[in-house]
Amino acid sequence: MTHTTRLSVAARVVMLIVALLTALALIPPAPADASVIKFVALDDTQTEFGAGARALTSVVPSTLSNAPIAGQVTEPYAGAKSGDQGALALAAVRALRWGQIPDSPLPAARTEVGAAVIGNTIWVVGGSSGGTAYYDTVYRGTVNINYGQPGAGVITWETSTPLPSVSHWDTAPYNNSLSARTNAAVAARRTGGNAGNLYVVGGAVAPGSTFSSNSVLVGDVDTNGNLTWRNPSPPYRLPSGVGLEGARAFVHTTTAGKTFLYVVGGIKDPAGPPVPTMSNVVYYAEINADGSLNLGNNNRTWNQAVLLEGISDTAVTVGRYTNTAGDNQDMFFIYGGRTNALNENLDTGIVRKGVINPTTGAITWQDSTTGGNAAIPGNRNGHGAVEFNGSIYLIGGRSGGTINRDGYASYIDPTNLGLFKDGTLNFYNDTFGALPSSAAPGRRNPGVVLVPTSNPGYAFAYLIGGTSGTAPSSEVFRATIGPSDDQIFYPTTGYYYSKPFSMLDLVNEQQATVRKMTWLTNIDAANGGDIRLEYRVYSPSSGNCNDTEGGWSEVRDPDAGSGRFSKFNPSGDAYAINTQEYGEGQRLPPGNCFQYRATFTRGTVQNASPVLLRLGMEVIVPGNPDLNWPDNAVTTTQNADNTTRGVEVRLRNQNLIDPPTQPANVCHASQPGCNPEGTFFVDVFIFPPGVTPIVPTLPLLAPGGNSLSNPALAPYHRACLQIPKWVMQKDVTFTIAETFRWSDIKAVGIDGCVSAATNARNNTGKILRDFLDQGSGTYKVILVADSHTDLKGLVYESDAADGNHPAELNNVSATFDVPFVAGGAPPPDGPAPPPDEPPTRVFLPLVTR
Repeated sequence: MTHTTRLSVAARVVMLIVALLTALALIPPAPADASVIKFVALDDTQTEFGAGARALTSVVPSTLSNAPIAGQVTEPYAGAKSGDQGALALAAVRALRWGQIPDSPLPAARTEVGAAVIGNTIWVVGGSSGGTAYYDTVYRGTVNINYGQPGAGVITWETSTPLPSVSHWDTAPYNNSLSARTNAAVAARRTGGNAGNLYVVGGAVAPGSTFSSNSVLVGDVDTNGNLTWRNPSPPYRLPSGVGLEGARAFVHTTTAGKTFLYVVGGIKDPAGPPVPTMSNVVYYAEINADGSLNLGNNNRTWNQAVLLEGISDTAVTVGRYTNTAGDNQDMFFIYGGRTNALNENLDTGIVRKGVINPTTGAITWQDSTTGGNAAIPGNRNGHGAVEFNGSIYLIGGRSGGTINRDGYASYIDPTNLGLFKDGTLNFYNDTFGALPSSAAPGRRNPGVVLVPTSNPGYAFAYLIGGTSGTAPSSEVFRATIGPSDDQIFYPTTGYYYSKPFSMLDLVNEQQATVRKMTWLTNIDAANGGDIRLEYRVYSPSSGNCNDTEGGWSEVRDPDAGSGRFSKFNPSGDAYAINTQEYGEGQRLPPGNCFQYRATFTRGTVQNASPVLLRLGMEVIVPGNPDLNWPDNAVTTTQNADNTTRGVEVRLRNQNLIDPPTQPANVCHASQPGCNPEGTFFVDVFIFPPGVTPIVPTLPLLAPGGNSLSNPALAPYHRACLQIPKWVMQKDVTFTIAETFRWSDIKAVGIDGCVSAATNARNNTGKILRDFLDQGSGTYKVILVADSHTDLKGLVYESDAADGNHPAELNNVSATFDVPFVAGGAPPPDGPAPPPDEPPTRVFLPLVTR
């Protein structure tokens, strides 16, 4: 807490001369802004960077510590924000590496399992022995996701609640209840932690002869991993006459906040004599907030989208992606698949792209790459697929009738949100991404899942069970996805869009604009590359910052060099500090919302990425504090006998000249040395009845206008207080209660002026009524606020429309008539004075100066 002491006259004269010369030297050539600067630390933790939209970019751990860094404002002066320090870099493609030895085997050998992930738990459902032995077992595997720690990636398997026994067809004799099924479509919805829902659709069942099930199950998983199967009435089913096996399912929550379950393709092998056929339909239904399916009153009314061909045993990835223009798209890809219900060796390599309507869930088919549909090099079925940071990896399966270990990698091109295209190439067939030799000759019909780790730049992919063509396997192979020492490939360009920020959340103000951007980068000159930042400030008509709008303003460090946006690291340094300041004519109009985006460009070295470490800014908030005396600034209270009991004083902070109002404990844009804490002065001049008041010259201690050195005025300078700045918030009227003790100028001098809280604590000073000591009558009282030796005043106000803020206008005074009737009792004990510091301090990642 900063307290202010007014010095003796001799010392004041010297200091006033020095202050005047210093102030004159600091006066800018142009008028200062009538506004307030606030520092904002935007993003520097993994969680914060992770809240944005990434296209071929990845959140990575930061190499910086939490310690403050001199010369930058991307974090509070006390250090970085709490949490794991993070950064942004290009996302590695072709970055999947398999462990050579399988570990964490399933409790039993299985093929044609369904698999899904909730949190860090893997759910493996049903499956078969490769023949007609089908299973109802459900395994729950808990993954150690602590990347880089001993045991990371290891799965602990437990047997969970088995599949319930239900009917799989509508008519006898095929409608008897069975629990075991294989090759079912399985998907999961996460509600938090490891809790959520499991969805099991169809599968093959064998009550004597094999057919495709029309059963749909919903399971509830609690936070402890306990699984309970629902039993709705009527039961959930596929449409009448439709059973599916070898379908694929996924759950997706759209940009509109709606969640849908999708079921892709499959084989329709009906009960009885009909011949099996391929399904060319994607069935979908909305998932309600409680996890139930919105399938109409009969619980089997599905929405449908038609595929160009029937497929089964395919692989699907789904996500929300952002293109280079910042537009979000909910979409999925279907990678190849089986194309003949009677011949499992016939398949396709075509990749289909479906775009999801975020409100209705409806599907629109689009080209999956530039100029048409992408293709896998060699057809594929019985495989799986995972997506991580915009990269796609196809795992397991076979081409035609041949099982192999081939690994395929691709990535989503941010320019068109299709798979990349290099000539005719859409996928890399990488030997280092292939299944290990211990998995020879390969696996088909395994479970394939992705589990994110504690490090946002890495994930684990698992191949679970499946068959080598001779027998089902219990083996589980684990791959790590992310940058590695042996081989890294970064795309040439990647993009990042921050989440939209509300100015209200950032700086507790309705509107602001950017004055300065500061960002830390790690770009090695030997590797090349660059990071281009842009930002926008906008005010959507909806009031929702997620409704982004407006063009982008470029951010470029002027010392970055020709054609560059960010600087290379200085020699020997681990990072560079980049800044750009915007002059008055360069700034955008104040707005309610802020967003930034970053374009990452790789240099000639394909295994090195530029890194954005931290980002912050200075914003200018319109308006200022403005202290003034309201009409009822001085009032008296009465005893029952009409004698005067007490005198109250009111001071208002309301900017009537250049609104909006700002609190008195923020600092003006032209005051880099301003202290947001501390106090300011209120002085009281009291003229008894019949005495003509002398109006003091303000500020009271200004050179050449020192009112306190006027011998005619000095006898009437009776009382003063220091007022904590924090009590004068926006548009607040502060009452100095009749019971507050004022410092007695005649007793302690102007150097002894303290706050009411200090007087109460020391039992010094006296109430204002006791200064009216010349009998009954009407006194003239002059109140002066913000009087001090500082030529800019203790509270930086905006009385001047041109923003010049001359010292004379930073102080306010007014004269009031105060009728007084002597002889009465003083007021009883009243409220305690406000403490000199706020009673509760909450330290946020925001520093005001």
